[in-house]
Amino acid sequence: STFARHFSHVLAAGRAHACRCSAMRPTRPFGFLFLLLVVDGKRPAQGFAVWSELSPVHIFQTHHLQPPCAACKRPQAAAHGRGGKVGRTRASEQEVLGNQQSTLMPTGVSLAYYAVALILATSAAKSFANWPEAFARLATAGVAVVDLGPTAGKQLDESRKALQATDGSLGRRWAGLVCTKVLGEVLGLSLALRASSPVCAAAVVILGSHLLFWLGGAASARVDAAGRPAPIPPPVVKVIFGADLVACSAAALGWLGPTPLTRAVGSATFGLGMSIVCWEKLSGKMAAQRRKVTPSSGGAVAARAVRSTRHAVAEAERQATQEESEEADGAAEWKGFEWKRQWYPLAFVKTTDKDVPHRLELFGEHLVLWWDSLAWRAMLDECPHRLAPLSEGRIDEAGCIECPYHGWAFEGSSGACTKIPQMEGMGNSDVRGKCGGTVFRVVERQGLIWVWGERGLSANQADEGLIPVCEAMEDPAFDWIDVSRDMPYSADMLIENVIDSSHVHFTHHKTISKRENGKPLPLRVTTKITPSGFEGTFQPNAAVAPTGEGATNVQKTERSTKYTAPGYMHHRIRSTGDDGSFDTGFETWTVAYATPSGPGRCRLFARFPFRFPKPKRGPNLSRFIIQRLPDWLQHLGQLRVLDDDNIFLPMQERRVQDVGGWRRYVMPATSDNFVRAYRRWYDRAGDVPHAPWAVDEHRAKAPSKEELLDRKTQHTAHCKSCSGALRNAERLQQVCRLALFFGCAVLPTLLFRMAVRPTIALLAAQLAIAKVWQLAASVETGLTSGLASYPPPRNQKAGRGKGRELRTVEQGRRF
Repeated sequence: STFARHFSHVLAAGRAHACRCSAMRPTRPFGFLFLLLVVDGKRPAQGFAVWSELSPVHIFQTHHLQPPCAACKRPQAAAHGRGGKVGRTRASEQEVLGNQQSTLMPTGVSLAYYAVALILATSAAKSFANWPEAFARLATAGVAVVDLGPTAGKQLDESRKALQATDGSLGRRWAGLVCTKVLGEVLGLSLALRASSPVCAAAVVILGSHLLFWLGGAASARVDAAGRPAPIPPPVVKVIFGADLVACSAAALGWLGPTPLTRAVGSATFGLGMSIVCWEKLSGKMAAQRRKVTPSSGGAVAARAVRSTRHAVAEAERQATQEESEEADGAAEWKGFEWKRQWYPLAFVKTTDKDVPHRLELFGEHLVLWWDSLAWRAMLDECPHRLAPLSEGRIDEAGCIECPYHGWAFEGSSGACTKIPQMEGMGNSDVRGKCGGTVFRVVERQGLIWVWGERGLSANQADEGLIPVCEAMEDPAFDWIDVSRDMPYSADMLIENVIDSSHVHFTHHKTISKRENGKPLPLRVTTKITPSGFEGTFQPNAAVAPTGEGATNVQKTERSTKYTAPGYMHHRIRSTGDDGSFDTGFETWTVAYATPSGPGRCRLFARFPFRFPKPKRGPNLSRFIIQRLPDWLQHLGQLRVLDDDNIFLPMQERRVQDVGGWRRYVMPATSDNFVRAYRRWYDRAGDVPHAPWAVDEHRAKAPSKEELLDRKTQHTAHCKSCSGALRNAERLQQVCRLALFFGCAVLPTLLFRMAVRPTIALLAAQLAIAKVWQLAASVETGLTSGLASYPPPRNQKAGRGKGRELRTVEQGRRF
C-alpha cells in the first residue's frame, strides 16, 4: 500500500508530460486482480495507477501497435477519447521522443523495480532478527536493482523497436515472451512487499517466469531492435537456465521446507546465490570501465605482411608456370574422361524412406527415385504425357511410379508405360509402348544408392567396377557414422574444402578441434595426377607419443589421402598398437562423396569409419556406443560441424568465380599441396556439364544466414531418422505443455490446503517435465536450423587467459 501510494506520485509526474490519448486509459479486469495483490481495498486508485504503468500488455498496446497521434506524435488509438487533450511539450521533450520512440514505459518499469528494491532493503533492515529472511530480502533487492530492472527495461525497449521496425510482422513471439517474463517478475515483486509472504515465495514466482521464458523458446525467438533474428547461443542459455533452476530450487526450499531449519538453509542459500549475481554484475561493469585499448605495433606488422605477400605471390606465379607446362605434356590421356560416364551416389539406403518417391537432382536435371519392392529405380522426373513431376505421385501396388496428374504408371527397369487410365479396354498396348519414360541405371553398394550419370538403356553396360568404394567399409572390424546434406555450393568447392586438412583447426575450432593445434603440415602428392585421381601422404610414420631415451613401444601414426574421380576423397589416419603394428592400433577414415546436383549446389555424403583397438579387459565400450547411438543423434553433431563451413563457403565460391578462378589463390605452404593438385585435376577434366537450363540460384542474390544454415531443407527432409525424431520432438513438447498446464492448475489447491509434501513433489515433477520439454525443443531446433548456434565457437569472444566461450553468468544475462 505504501509502495503504491508513493510510486503513484512518480508515475503521475511522468504522465503529466504524456499524451492524454484514449489508449492511455486501460480498463481491463486483470488489472483489478493485480491491484488486489499490491494494495488493500482502501486505495484502489493508487494500485490502478501502478498497474496501468507496469502492465506489459498495456506497454505494447499503447506504445507499439497503435498509430501515432497527429498532434503529439505519440502512439494512440484511432482518435482521442472523450476529453482528450494534447499536453504541452518542450523542445527537449520532443528531442527525447524523436522518431516516435517513447521510453516512458521501460523507464517506468525500471523505476518500479527500484522502488520495490528500496522497500525490500528497508524491511530487511527492520527484521534482521530473522537473519536468513532478511539476507534473502536484501539480496533480492540488490538483484532487482542491478539485474532485473535494467534487463526488463532493455528487453521491453528492444521488443518495442523491433515491432515498430517490422510493422509488427516479426518479433511478436519474442515480445510475448518478454511480456510474460516481466509480468511474472512484477507479480513476484508485489508478493515480496506483503509482510505475511516470505520473500522466497516471491522468488519462486520470479524465477518460475524466467524458466518458462527459456522453455518457451526465447533463445531462438529473440530479435534485435531492428527486427532481425538474433538468437542467443546455446552455451549462454544453458548457463542462465541452470543458474535460474538452482536458485528456484533453493527458493522453493526456503518457502516450502518441512522444518524451520530447512527453510532457513534455503533462504540463506538463495540469498547467497543472488549476492553472487549482484557481485558479477557490478564487477563486470567496473571491469568494462577499466578496460582500455593498448596501442599495437601495427606498422611493423603491416610491413612484414606486405613483404610476405609479395614473396608468396612470386612463388605462386613460378609454380603456376611449372604446372601449365606439365599439363600441356599430358593432355592426350585426358580426352577419354567424361563426367556423365561415372557413378554418383544419390542417397543412403538406411535413411531413405522406401514408401514414397524422392525428387533428386543430378547435373541440373531432376530425377525421381523409388523402391519397387525389389530394387531401387530412377527415372527422369517428368511424365511423357504432360511433363508433370512423377515425384509428386505415388508408388502403386505393382511397384510402378504413378503420375499425379492423369495416373499414367511406369515400371522402373525399362521405363515402360504400364497404365494409361484414359485408354483402358481399348487395346492400347502398342500406344503404351511409345509412351515410356527415361530411366537411369541404379545399383546399391556399401549402403549407398548409386546412379550412372548417363541416361537411357545404354547405361546397362555401365561398369560397376568404376564405383569408388571405401576399403574400410569392407572390413568387419570397422564401424562408421554416416550423414548427408545438400550444400549451397558446387561439388568442386566441396572437394577442395574436405581435402584441405589445415582448415580443421580454425574453421572447426571448439567443434572438433582447436586452433592451438594448427601447425605446418608436410603434405606431398605421391602419384601422378591422372583422370582417375591422385594420392598423397603426410610425413610418414611420425611419432605421436615419444618418450625419453631408450623408450620402447613408441607409438607412431601414418596418414594418407586419396582422391578418386569424379567425387570421392578420403583421409586415412592410423596409429600403431601395443605390439607396434598398424593393424592392431586405432584407425579412422574421413570419407566424402560429392554429387553435382546443379550449378552452385551439390549433395555431400560423409562417412566416418572407425576401428577401435581391442581392450585388454572387458568389452569394447567405444564400439558398443557407436553401434547403438541413434542415427538422428549422430547427425545432430555432424550437422553442427558442417554449419561451420556452410556459413562462408558459398560466398567464397562466388568470389572465386568473379576473379576468374583458383589461379588467384596465394598458396605458398605445403599444407595447400592437395588443394593445388585437385584444382589441377579439375582444370584438365573440364567444367561439370550441367543442363543448359540449370542456374545458380544464389548467384543473383546472396543467400541469407537462415538459408545457409537451414538444416531441415538440407538434411532432415530427406533423412528418415531425423524427420521421425523431429515429429516425435514436436509431439513430446505438446504433451509437456499439457502436463505443465494441469500441474499449474492443481498447484493453487495444494497451496491453499498447505500440503507441503505434495506441493514439493508436484514442483519437482513440473521441473522434470520442463527439462524434458527443453530437451525436446533443443532437438527440434537442432534438426531445423543451425541459426541458434551462430556465431560458431571460433567467432565467440575468448576470456582472459585460455579461450572460453563464457566467463560469468552475467555475460549471458545481458541478453
